[in-house]
Amino acid sequence: MLEKSSQLRKHLQGNPLAFHLGSFATSLKEGGYAGGTVQWKLVSLAGFGRWLRKTSRAVADLDERCADAFVKQKQSVHRGELRTLQQFLDHLRKRNVIPNRNLVPDRSPLADILNRYETHLRSEQGLATATVLNYQSDVRKFLVERFGEGHSFFEN
Repeated sequence: MLEKSSQLRKHLQGNPLAFHLGSFATSLKEGGYAGGTVQWKLVSLAGFGRWLRKTSRAVADLDERCADAFVKQKQSVHRGELRTLQQFLDHLRKRNVIPNRNLVPDRSPLADILNRYETHLRSEQGLATATVLNYQSDVRKFLVERFGEGHSFFEN
């Protein structure tokens, strides 16, 4: 994939991400992405790599905060760029290039209600993940709009 585009090769000269983009392109193609979409994602990531080099950041330092800093300094963010950055970070994590995220579990009463609702949707209703996520998002918005984030309703 990388060999096909001389424009892309130009973008990758001296780019700290160049070594990892070939395997990323392969994983995208195996995931069913069209060639043009893969090319666009690689060019987008080449810009991220140039920013890494300019700001003296190493690939091993990549995480969501770094990606956010990159996005914040851009004058415009194209549709799909944030998703591409997250896909790339996930790809690097799968290959053990960067450490896994240390997510702090949400133990709030609201999170408990949403987790129980998710269990109901999956086990008793048999809904697909995408549907569960959509329903949860809608219910979360409703509960927060109706009762507020820290309402005592959630504490039972």
